[in-house]
Amino acid sequence: MIFGTCPHLSIGTFAIISLLTIKAIDGVTLTSSTLITNDTIIESNISYISDISNDALMHEKLGIATTLAFLVGLIQELLAYGLGNIFSSFFQCFPSSGSLSRSMVQGESGGKTALIGGFSSVILAVVILALAPLLESLPMPCLAGIIIVNLKGLLFKVTDFAYYYRISMMEATTAHDLEATFNHITTQTNYMKKHIVEMDESRAMMETLTVKIRGEIQTAEADLAHENYNFGLVQAGEQEVVRVLQQCLQRQSTTDSLNKQLFQERSNYLSDKKICIEKALLLNTQLASTYRKTLYTYYEIKTRLMGKLEQRLDAVARVKDTRQLIELQARLHDALNFYFGIKNEYVEQRLDHLNRESHQNGLQLSQVQETIQSAVDHITKFLVDQVDFEAVHRDAMLKVHREELQEQQKVPV
Repeated sequence: MIFGTCPHLSIGTFAIISLLTIKAIDGVTLTSSTLITNDTIIESNISYISDISNDALMHEKLGIATTLAFLVGLIQELLAYGLGNIFSSFFQCFPSSGSLSRSMVQGESGGKTALIGGFSSVILAVVILALAPLLESLPMPCLAGIIIVNLKGLLFKVTDFAYYYRISMMEATTAHDLEATFNHITTQTNYMKKHIVEMDESRAMMETLTVKIRGEIQTAEADLAHENYNFGLVQAGEQEVVRVLQQCLQRQSTTDSLNKQLFQERSNYLSDKKICIEKALLLNTQLASTYRKTLYTYYEIKTRLMGKLEQRLDAVARVKDTRQLIELQARLHDALNFYFGIKNEYVEQRLDHLNRESHQNGLQLSQVQETIQSAVDHITKFLVDQVDFEAVHRDAMLKVHREELQEQQKVPV
């Protein structure tokens, strides 16, 4: 049951009893067969019957195997018996053996698998452990009863001895032996016929089973061909997947290298951009400081001009003589020329400096230059708008003429 043996595996006391019974029956059969060695026909018949009996026994085994729907391999069964006996030899166990009678009982009782051996072993263990003391002397009477039942027909024929003895002593012995032999042959013939019928039935069952197995084999072959076709498709698909995967890996490696190159270029561009921004910030800082200095200078010059203008206006107001006014005008003109000369020189210097910076800084410095130029233009326009020299000259001349007229009017004739 454990190692894959056939269902007629017998283990325990039942197997020993069966073996003893078989030995006793075989002994009786051999003893009776030795009584008819005088006739070669009878011997040949007995040997033929013995062969047929062995064939019938094998047929019985095949019938049981066919009923259970499987055939047990001889090598597998021998290996199972060997392994079972090897393991059982380490303990106080009975040796395992085959029992056709037990297989017949199990088959008639509805057993299909080797699991029934486990249940019978459990029941046998309970019987041995619980009922062994009560049934200690039972095997010998059972064996005697089996032998007596088997030899009942032979023992009852002792009454025929008197009938044949009255005819002839020699014929009595010979006739008795021949009759016994004939009865044995008849019994074996009937047994053979019965088993021949069973063999025919078993053969039909085996043919049906063979046809069924062939159909299943053909179905299995068709399924195998289909599976082989599917396996080929799977292999082709797997190869295609491997090829696509290799292409994807190559593309991924190319993309990774390109991404690394782009990342390096981006890092270089960002670093260059950062350096340019720092330089531009430094230049903007310098430009802002220069612009502030220029603006402060502009405010300072404007303040000085306003102060000089106020001084001039005060001087013009205090002038009473035309000569003084002309002289003051000449001085003012010289001062203005000097101022504008200094201013132009300063502006030219600043413009040259700004032009050099604009050449270096590009558009930003050009915008600053335009801003400075517009500031200079605005300053010039502001000065021109704020100071009208002709109006001042006219006002001064009118004031001088008024004073002269007033003095002439005050002088007596």
